[in-house]
Amino acid sequence: MYFPSLAPSNRNLGIATVLLCLVAFSPIFVADFVNYDDPTYVIDNVLIRHLSWANIKSIFTGEPTILYVPLTILSYLFERTLLGPAAPIFHSTNLLLHIANSLLLLRIVALLPIADTPVKLLAVIFFALHPLVTESVCWITERKDVLYCFFYFLSFIFFLKYRSSGSRRQITASFLLFALSCLSKPMAVSLPIFFFLYDYITGRMQRLRQLLYLAPFFACSLLFSIISIVRVSNAALSPDKTLPLPLGEKLILLVAEIGFYFTRPFGFWQQHLTYLIPPAGSLAHAPQLVLYSILGVIVAGLFLYIIAILKDKLMTSLILGWLAFLSPILQLYPNTHSYVSERYFYISIIFPVFILYRLASPVIRKWQPWFYALIAIFCFWSVLRSHGRSRDWRNSETLFSHEIAVNPENSLAYNSLAQYYNTNGRFPDAMILLQKALELEPNNPYYLTNLGWALGATGHTDLAIDMLSKAIAIRGDIVQAYNNLAVCYVFKNDDHKALDCLSAAYKIDPKNSDILYNLGICYSRAGMEETALIYFKRASQLGNRTAERFAK
Repeated sequence: MYFPSLAPSNRNLGIATVLLCLVAFSPIFVADFVNYDDPTYVIDNVLIRHLSWANIKSIFTGEPTILYVPLTILSYLFERTLLGPAAPIFHSTNLLLHIANSLLLLRIVALLPIADTPVKLLAVIFFALHPLVTESVCWITERKDVLYCFFYFLSFIFFLKYRSSGSRRQITASFLLFALSCLSKPMAVSLPIFFFLYDYITGRMQRLRQLLYLAPFFACSLLFSIISIVRVSNAALSPDKTLPLPLGEKLILLVAEIGFYFTRPFGFWQQHLTYLIPPAGSLAHAPQLVLYSILGVIVAGLFLYIIAILKDKLMTSLILGWLAFLSPILQLYPNTHSYVSERYFYISIIFPVFILYRLASPVIRKWQPWFYALIAIFCFWSVLRSHGRSRDWRNSETLFSHEIAVNPENSLAYNSLAQYYNTNGRFPDAMILLQKALELEPNNPYYLTNLGWALGATGHTDLAIDMLSKAIAIRGDIVQAYNNLAVCYVFKNDDHKALDCLSAAYKIDPKNSDILYNLGICYSRAGMEETALIYFKRASQLGNRTAERFAK
């Protein structure tokens, strides 16, 4: 793989970047998984437990994640096979990729027509060290970000080499790296637009046929965009995902997102894991959302001034590129519970910096010594703040405790922390948190399921059955609710009802090892040992270690 050599001045900056990244994100070397998508992508992902052609094939058919990110899942498979399942291994790989991306960015900035020393420093600080990138670096699930960025930046470097040499080998390498980036995360689909804008800035768009080399890039971008839209749209059909909003509130949301993603890198507000979308009809009364909407209007005015009045080709291209980059995640059709997410600052965080730097460059040149002092102070703050935010990602308890502290109205955080406590046998603590979550969302079936789990584990079987039955009545496809309800019926020696619950769960998810194991238990209790053995073997094959001793 091609790693560009750094010029002497850049080499020192590169060394400093590596050392500062190691300091800023050092808490992740002892960090654990978190129960926020990590179970789906890594912990419970049976496709990464054994290196086999069958697993690789399943990974590239898109199982088990909503986003089509086969290369990311494949990286987990190779990593677990070669180095083991410990969380610090996955964290360390994320950080190594982030450091590599930071060095690649240094090379890109040096090759672009905005490459003076202050902007190099700003690029390093904001991309490599800013606390807003900690989610992408410290969250194992967000291997997607650091991996797609790695290929994204390499593809751009080979494109620049092609533009200087005209070599077909360089543009072919750029295309292959772009495809690998798309296979890592669909956010990569914006890259051909930056190639097009680069040609616009450098005056290479004189003839249309000169741009035909971009056709394969745009075709690849279209293909992965369609795949992503179909998969996300299908996943968003479930009642707990869709958040229908009237047109006026969609526009408020869009303006707020623009304001958030442009101004947030320059703010010192508390960081959040989730920025919950308020219920329909209440967006205009959500203080934070109103603030970002006002900032969004100001940003839109700034963009119009730059494009229509200043007519600065470079800044106009940066604005258009930034908007194109963000377009896949602007929730014109909301499909998640969070209207913005800090992980989307990965790469995108550098665009507001470049735009404002270009706008303020005459003043910066005049006061350059003071500007360097300001950069040094901001660098020091970034390292300290990123180090502190990295500590929040140490485990589920630290992450969601922080989220509750900064946003006491976040019911998702209460539920996620309670689920962590349930998993670790701290059921009384979990029940307290779940009561708070249900005060905020009384009919949330997932909260009811987790409360039923805690109640059943502490001997309150009848109450647990009531909670789990209510969860299933609200939403009938929650496998864990059926499983927990079956366990409660086993405690009450009602094997018939337990088997009915497990059969219903099996229809929903026939590859769930816990369901298969419990089916084996029920059939064994009924004296049907041969049938029980079938389920034990299947559970064992899917990684259920408890089932292994029964499968022999």
